[in-house]
Amino acid sequence: MNPNQGWPQQPHPGAPQQYQGQPPLGGAYPQQYPGQPASGPFPGHSGSGPFPGQPGPLPGQPSPYPGMPPQYPGHPGPPRKPGTAAAVVTGLLFLPIVIYTYIAAILSWEGKPPSIHIGTSVLGGAVSGYITRNIDFAITISMIIASVVLVLALVQVFRVPGVRWGLVALGAVCTIYYVYAIIRFLSIGGPSEFVIMPLVCVLLWLVPTIVAALPAVGRASRRSGPPQPGPAPPPPAQWR
Repeated sequence: MNPNQGWPQQPHPGAPQQYQGQPPLGGAYPQQYPGQPASGPFPGHSGSGPFPGQPGPLPGQPSPYPGMPPQYPGHPGPPRKPGTAAAVVTGLLFLPIVIYTYIAAILSWEGKPPSIHIGTSVLGGAVSGYITRNIDFAITISMIIASVVLVLALVQVFRVPGVRWGLVALGAVCTIYYVYAIIRFLSIGGPSEFVIMPLVCVLLWLVPTIVAALPAVGRASRRSGPPQPGPAPPPPAQWR
């Protein structure tokens, strides 16, 4: 006689027992017992990411939030490449005074400047009388200085290291000359209105010279090779 007669028989020995009214085992939803809290996300939790009070991912592990790269504490990442705009702007700043130096020398080519304003602004005109007794020396110096500065300025645009110091040296010499020319012209009783163009030349030489001497221009002028990988990140911390 079967002792379990009247009870539902299990289809397979050892399998979990199926009670009447119980959802099918292995279904989409787990069994809910009386008094058991409801399954699913907690109040105020969206269902993704760590729960309130739960620590986030370990350092170096992928972030659970999309679009966020893994972060390593104390790791700044690869070094940033310095910008090149400062070197290019420095070379371009010398072009206005180069163009004006050419214009003043060409207009005074025959030894007779069209106006006293142009004559006083020719580079070397204030000392030309001591050397050649005419303006020929000033015209020669103007063409040479303008050509050299033009070449250096164009090379500076291509960020060749060391070129800026040549521009700084020539710019400082020309600035000092025009300051001397203004002082000398005023000391001999010349009208103050005739020093306007030399004063403009002082500014046109002084501003790019100061800019070329800035450390930022030096950093921008350094050519770097292919980017090198940064330091290796520290190993991820382990839970203890």
